[in-house]
Amino acid sequence: DAAGLALDRMGMGVAFAGLLGLMAACQVSARAGAGLALAILVAAPTGALVAWMHGNVLPWAGVQFGGIGLALALACRQPRPGALPVRWAWVLAAYAVAKMFEMGDHVVFEATGAWFGGHALKHVAAACAAVPVLLALRSRQNQPTLPPGTLAAPAGRA
Repeated sequence: DAAGLALDRMGMGVAFAGLLGLMAACQVSARAGAGLALAILVAAPTGALVAWMHGNVLPWAGVQFGGIGLALALACRQPRPGALPVRWAWVLAAYAVAKMFEMGDHVVFEATGAWFGGHALKHVAAACAAVPVLLALRSRQNQPTLPPGTLAAPAGRA
């Protein structure tokens, strides 16, 4: 149903906002990350509502495919010094697998003897995109931190 699809897309919009905001923060600046996350938090529900109320999926397609294009461009940039060391290629690979499951929904459904469809596996694959981010956060947790306002000593000096 259209309302359920709109709600599904709004949830995806929150995930897109987090992903693109984090990517921009790591690759460009914290300010760019916050601005992009806010823009996606506004654009995604707007696109989902337009699709639901008017049947026009173009705004949602702009959010989804424009967002993935932006993610690819950001992934190609060198990270900022001290940025969270996320393996963006793995995040994007999980998204690509999720998209393939979504597009092959009926094929997966038939191949599994009607046990589950590609849509269900799409959500599992999309959730796997969080693993590289969680691993990066875990690696950060194991690093010593300096008190605010102090500068790190140059490499090789204490």
